[in-house]
Amino acid sequence: MKTLQLLLNSLGDFIVLGSMLIGYECIIMIYHFDNLSYNLSLLKCLLYYNICHVTSNAIITHIQVKKMFVYAISIDQVKKLDMDGLNTLMPRRMEKAARYRFEDDRLLGIGAGYLMMKHLGLESDEAVEENEYGKLYVPGYPDFSLSHSGEYAVFVMADSTDSGIIGVDIEKVKKWDLRVAKKVYTPREIEWMNEDPTERFFMLWTKKESVMKALGKGFHLPASSFEVLSDDEDSCIEVEGKNMWIRTQKYDSYFISVCG
Repeated sequence: MKTLQLLLNSLGDFIVLGSMLIGYECIIMIYHFDNLSYNLSLLKCLLYYNICHVTSNAIITHIQVKKMFVYAISIDQVKKLDMDGLNTLMPRRMEKAARYRFEDDRLLGIGAGYLMMKHLGLESDEAVEENEYGKLYVPGYPDFSLSHSGEYAVFVMADSTDSGIIGVDIEKVKKWDLRVAKKVYTPREIEWMNEDPTERFFMLWTKKESVMKALGKGFHLPASSFEVLSDDEDSCIEVEGKNMWIRTQKYDSYFISVCG
C-alpha cells in the first residue's frame, strides 16, 4: 500500500495562471488481476486521491501507470500567434479552420492545430492522418485528441505509444435544448441529469464525447449505446469490450473530460 500511496500523491490537477489553463499531468491507474479478467464490479473509481477500492479477494499483480498531458489555449492567445508561420507549418489545418462559419470557431480550430503541432513536435501537418471515422493520428506517435468550445481549444496526448487510446472533450455550460438528452442519454442518466439539468447535461456530454473520441469513432458510436454515469467525477466503464477510464474537471464555466 505504500507504493500505491506514493503514486496517489503524484496525481496532478489543473494549473491555473490568471485566466489561462496551462496544463496538467493526469495519471491513470490500470489494475491487473491474477487469474481474473478485468471486472468492473470489482472496482469503484473514486474522486481524485482515492484509489480504486477492491471489493473482492482478487490479487493485484502489478499496476500500469498511464499518463495524459492536457494543454489549452484561449482565443486571445491564438490572435497573438504568427499566422503566416502557421500557414507554412500546417496549411491543411489552416484551410480547414477557414471553412468554419464563425470567427471564434476559426480561431479555436487554429489554436487546436497549433497545440497539436507544438506538443507533438511536428514540422508539417502532412504527417497527420485520419482513420475511417475522421480521428486524427500520426503514425509512430502517441495517441492524441482535440476539442474546443467557448473561448478555449484543448489538446490531450498520451506520454508514449504504449499508453493506448485517448480522448478529450471540452464544453462551455450554457442554455441548451435539453430535450436532446432523450436521444443521447440512457434512462438512468436522464434521471440523474434532471436533478441539475444544465450542469449535468454538459458534464455527461463531455464524458460521452471523450469516450467516442478515444475509441476513434466519434458520432459513429451512438452516445446512447453506453453509460458513463457514476457517483463522482471519475468513471470506470466498459465500452465495446474496452475498459475505459474517464476523468472530468470543472474549470470556470467549462467541463473538460479526458478518457483513456
